[in-house]
Amino acid sequence: MHSPFLDSLSKEERYNLVKRLFEQQQGKCFICQKAIDLELHNESLDIDHIVPLASNGKDTETNFALAHKSCNCSKGASNLNVARAIYKIRDLQDEFKTKYSEHPENYSPTHTNANLGDLLEKIGGSKHSLKYKIEGDVFKYSLAELNDNRIYELPIFTDKLSGVKSVFIEVPVEYCYHDDFINPRSINSSVEKLIKEFYERRPQLQISLARINADENKVYIFDGQHKSAAQIALGANKLFMRLFIDYDKNELLLTNQRAGKELKQIEFDKNILIQLNSRVYQDMVEKYQNAHNLKADEFKFSETDLLNYFANDSKLKACIIDNQRNLVAKNADNKLLQFIDFDGRGKNLPISYDAYNSTFLSFFIDTKRFVSETLENENNPRFIELRQLTRLQNIIADNMYIGKFDSSMETAQIESKIANGKGNNISDAHLACFRYSKREVMYCWLAVLKDIVNYYFTIIGKRKDEMVKNYFKIEFDEQLWEHITNYVKRIAGLPLWIDRNLSETIFATKQSLEFWKSVFETGKSPDGQQVLAVPLTYITIFDK
Repeated sequence: MHSPFLDSLSKEERYNLVKRLFEQQQGKCFICQKAIDLELHNESLDIDHIVPLASNGKDTETNFALAHKSCNCSKGASNLNVARAIYKIRDLQDEFKTKYSEHPENYSPTHTNANLGDLLEKIGGSKHSLKYKIEGDVFKYSLAELNDNRIYELPIFTDKLSGVKSVFIEVPVEYCYHDDFINPRSINSSVEKLIKEFYERRPQLQISLARINADENKVYIFDGQHKSAAQIALGANKLFMRLFIDYDKNELLLTNQRAGKELKQIEFDKNILIQLNSRVYQDMVEKYQNAHNLKADEFKFSETDLLNYFANDSKLKACIIDNQRNLVAKNADNKLLQFIDFDGRGKNLPISYDAYNSTFLSFFIDTKRFVSETLENENNPRFIELRQLTRLQNIIADNMYIGKFDSSMETAQIESKIANGKGNNISDAHLACFRYSKREVMYCWLAVLKDIVNYYFTIIGKRKDEMVKNYFKIEFDEQLWEHITNYVKRIAGLPLWIDRNLSETIFATKQSLEFWKSVFETGKSPDGQQVLAVPLTYITIFDK
């Protein structure tokens, strides 16, 4: 905003103000906290109000800060204190993406984006176990590792219905850990809204939930990770929470899962629900092993053995499939992984999780037939399915995304920018990635791929009705893989993905699934507009 104070300064006075701010900020940018060089950055520095004038900030020197011009332009908030907190989260996410892309094998299948644990590690948290003891209805603890030798006492509350005991406690971040067992969710962009809320001194209506592990005495936060992250980003060094001290870990897992899925008390992305079901599956595997005197690394049983033991529990059936979905999506060898936005929104990456789950995972993973081969058998059909779907994703990544999608550029508002003549910096390849990643478009070209596999098995005489959604459990021959690769290349090379004139017509608004089905089946839109030179069906593909 315009500053009468700054406008009144002479060139020398302005330079002296820059020097004073530089010294007050110890030579660091107010927003990113990275070094400023007054000579090298001379032309790329901004002086801005910390609290905007529109928010009753003062137009005086005490309300000014020095920042890199690039940080100030992309700060994400008008208040510089809020902008600095938001930058901490964005910087953490960028750092994690770099580390993950270089060594995905170092991370678990549920840890593909920055989470609360990464933030705690960055700020020096997650260092100590919490020493505590219970005497009657009193919870006693000490923070001796922080040179605080006082003995704190808190009343224990017992839930009259469940019998679970908990305390309400403020825990220093050095004793806090991210719970990737009960709730492995990552930090998404919604944390930025919470940062703004907390900065405005609006209270938490629901506090974070945590549990203390009796074996390690570690405090694991399993609900309210975004609230915790927002507070930490704003400089909080302690987190207020409800801490469960007497509980069944697996019951908490199930309760948290049901809160998001059945009761809708918590807003969970589909990705998180699948991960939670995967956790439940692993827990049931462990129960089966314990009941049959098997070691943790012994898998002399099958999916059907599990189902028989748990009396064909419908919940277990869903968990087996979700575990497979999770393995297919998060496989460290899956090159497509880096292009999927697991928050489900598809703002920074081309493929939203919703599109990926409702097309790829739904089309190609068999959800009806459970496997009788043991889990230790490398030729178990589930493992064949996993290997082949990983190969398929790699073919898609190699031919449609790698070297084409520009990770430094967001996917939002691309079509409107092009239509308004402001998309010159958007490459054809990046535009194509955005267009063929739309959910309804992906549905159509992946449906054709599914038909190609089905048709191939028909013409070689191996097709059976019960195999239609079961094909990826059977080893494909190289000729079929060649057909698949050629088809993916053909889809990636279609002219409509880079035709910028279409930003004002078919890509100007979201089109329905029926619209794109018409385009693929006839080459034309439902109103007769020619979109493709020829229809794209499995028959036309094999004819070529």
